[in-house]
Amino acid sequence: MDHPYFKEKTKEKKPEAPDARHKVLRFMQKDTSEDVSAEKIIEPTSTLYDGGDYFRINAELPGIAEERIRIDLEKSTVAIYASHDDVMYRKMIDLPCEVRLSRKRFSNGTLELILEKRISG
Repeated sequence: MDHPYFKEKTKEKKPEAPDARHKVLRFMQKDTSEDVSAEKIIEPTSTLYDGGDYFRINAELPGIAEERIRIDLEKSTVAIYASHDDVMYRKMIDLPCEVRLSRKRFSNGTLELILEKRISG
């Protein structure tokens, strides 16, 4: 069709957006040691996925045995602690709503947490 209205509309293609249901936040690893003790405290690299009715957190904990990992969950705050020799990993994540732990998996140095959102209403 050679009508100008149709030509304008075909030119205005919107770029393909990633799945809008999933938001991804990347947290980089940083050294938070304060030289208070012999341990070096590191904030592990982690990723937070918002899947709508759940959050998924992946945290990189290289060289850590699963039994050396502790997860504290209080309302909307997740704390991950792990230690090995003179290295301590510590990560605090504040979420926008209360959650409960649905699943935990640790494989090849990566901790995966699935947290169900608690909808108050």
